[in-house]
Amino acid sequence: MFLAVLAFYNPGHAWGQWQPQTYSPHNQQNIQYIAQANTNIAQNSIGIQAPAPQNSLPGTVALPSARNKSRQGLTIEQVCELAIQNNPSVEQATRLMEAHYGSWVQAGLKNNPMVGYLADDMGGSNGAGRQGVTFSQEHVSRAKRDARQGAASAEYQAAQRMLMVQRQKVINDATLAAYRLLIAREKEYLSRELLKISQNAASAANELSQARETPKTDSLQAKIEMNRAQIALNDAVIEHEAAARALAVLMGWPEDMPLEIEDHLDHSPLEIDEIAVLRQWLADSPQLRQARAEWEAARARLRSEQKEAGMNVSAEGGVYYNTYEKQTEFSAGVAVPLRFNNRNQGNIMKAQSEMTAAARNMERVEKALTAGFYQQFAEYKTADQRVALYQESVLPDVEESLQLMMQSYQHGQSSYVELMNVQRTLFQVKMEYLDNLALLMASNTKIAGYLLEGAFDRPE
Repeated sequence: MFLAVLAFYNPGHAWGQWQPQTYSPHNQQNIQYIAQANTNIAQNSIGIQAPAPQNSLPGTVALPSARNKSRQGLTIEQVCELAIQNNPSVEQATRLMEAHYGSWVQAGLKNNPMVGYLADDMGGSNGAGRQGVTFSQEHVSRAKRDARQGAASAEYQAAQRMLMVQRQKVINDATLAAYRLLIAREKEYLSRELLKISQNAASAANELSQARETPKTDSLQAKIEMNRAQIALNDAVIEHEAAARALAVLMGWPEDMPLEIEDHLDHSPLEIDEIAVLRQWLADSPQLRQARAEWEAARARLRSEQKEAGMNVSAEGGVYYNTYEKQTEFSAGVAVPLRFNNRNQGNIMKAQSEMTAAARNMERVEKALTAGFYQQFAEYKTADQRVALYQESVLPDVEESLQLMMQSYQHGQSSYVELMNVQRTLFQVKMEYLDNLALLMASNTKIAGYLLEGAFDRPE
C-alpha cells in the first residue's frame, strides 16, 4: 500500500510570473490558468507516506519524501541519539544505577578489625598496673555477605531496567516530536500554496468584477477565501514554530541553529498479527522487565534479611605488660549475641510484604500494558483504515470532482466561485489526511515504544 499526500503546488510552475489580463470569465487565458493551477493541486505530491504496519515491534515509522529529496537534515535515529545524549533524566538514571553498583561493592566487603589500648589495675601497690593493646574482629559469615551482595546485585539489575525505560521514554517523545514537526511543516507548505492560489484568484475576480463581467459577490467570495487562507497559514506557521521549539528542547538543540529533519525514509508494508505481536510485545516490554527485576530485587532482599537472622561471631584478644609482676600477659575471648528478642523478624516481615507487593505490581503492569496495547492498537487500525480510505477513495473522488467542475467551468456551466469551493474542499481533505496520518504515526510510535512517554519524568 503506497499512501502519498497530494500537494497544491508544482515547484516548476512560475506562479510569480503570472499577471492579470483583460479577459472574460471563460476566455482562453483564464481557462488555461485555472486548468494549470488545479492540475497542480490534483497531481503533485508533498511526499509524506503513511507508515506501514510492522511485523515485529518495536520499530520506527518511516516518512519518505518525494517533494524535496535533496533536503539535508537529521534522521529520526540521529534525533533520538541527540535527545538521549542531552537528556538529564537519562544521566540521572545512569548515576542511580552506578550508585547501586557501589552498594554491591560495599555489600561484599568484610568488617574492619579493631585495635585499642587498655590500662587496668592501676594505682596503689600495683603502680601502673597492666598496660597493653587489644584486638577485636566481628566475623560475618560468607552466606550473609553473599546474600547482601545478591540483594545489591538485584537492585543494580532493576536500576538497569529503569535506565532502559527512561531511554525508551526519551526515544518515544523525540520520535513523536519529530513527526509532529514534519506534519506541521507540510501543513505550512500546503497553507502557503493555498494562499498563493487564493491571492491570484482574488486578484482575477476583482478585475472581472471591476470590468462588470462577473457579479461583485464573486469578488467578495474570492476575498473571503483569501483571508481564510491567510488565517490557515498563520495557524500553520505558529504550529510549525511550536513543534520545532519542542523538538529542539528535547534534543538540546541550540536555539540559534536551524533544525531540519530528513523525511525521506523507506519502509515496507507488512501485515500485523495482533495476538502474536502482543505476546512478543509483552516479552520485550521494558516496563514489565523492570517490574520483574524489582520483584527479583525484593526476593533477594528477603533472602538477605533471612540470612541476617544468623549470628555474627566477635573474637577479641590482647597483649599486656604487667608492671607489678614484671611479666607479659595475654587474653582471648569469643562473643556471640543471644537472640532472645531480636531475630530480625521485623525486617523479614517487611521484605516479605515488599516481595508480595512487587509480585502484584508485576501483574498490574502486565494487565495495564495489555489493556493499553489493545486500546492503542485499535487507534492504530482506525487511523490506518482512515489513511487508506483517504488515499484510495476520498482524495481521488475530490480530484475527480475538481476535474469535472473545471470542465463544467470551461463550458460556462459553473461559476468561478463554485470552482474555488471545490478547490477549497481539496485543501481541507488534504489537511484532514495529514491529521489522520499524524494519528497513525503517533499510534505506531506509541506501540513500538511500549506506550512509554515522559522524557523529563523523574526516573523511578
